[in-house]
Amino acid sequence: TRRLQPFSFDDRRYLREIYDNRSTRTLLICARQVEKSTSLANKILSYCCLIPHFKALYVSPSSTQTKEFSKTRIKEMIDTCPAIKTWFPSDLTDNVFEKRAINRSVINMRYAFLNADRVRGISVDFIAMDEFQDLLLDNIPVIEESASHSPFKWFMYSGTPKSLDNPIQYYWNTYS
Repeated sequence: TRRLQPFSFDDRRYLREIYDNRSTRTLLICARQVEKSTSLANKILSYCCLIPHFKALYVSPSSTQTKEFSKTRIKEMIDTCPAIKTWFPSDLTDNVFEKRAINRSVINMRYAFLNADRVRGISVDFIAMDEFQDLLLDNIPVIEESASHSPFKWFMYSGTPKSLDNPIQYYWNTYS
């Protein structure tokens, strides 16, 4: 049986700057298996618990990746952490693509590989794009438009580059 441990930065000092970052745009360019998706989930859950009526959007390229994030990052944290579970009771909307909190915050999870149609019409405060290197560059402004009316307009992009011709390199060159 695996024993759950409280989250700690003791063996994750490399993550502290990510969590303490106050930038409105954060681009994580990292190797595989360094807790990028977990960091996105922690940010999403924290903001949704702390800020009433906060709306977060998670986007990945595929349905499979989005469902995996929903189950292993969001739902697992809600189910195993009593403090977070208090905010997200199962009698509110609780499905693979949407979670609702008691303070009326919402987590939407979508995928957008060939087009961004599944994201249209959603208004959010925070957008977390995972596996960013695999999203089509033309879809990203459409996804970002979901935050156009937000007072926050926070964006977090996360991925592992496979080449120099991908959204990660473009955003690095544009925003750094």
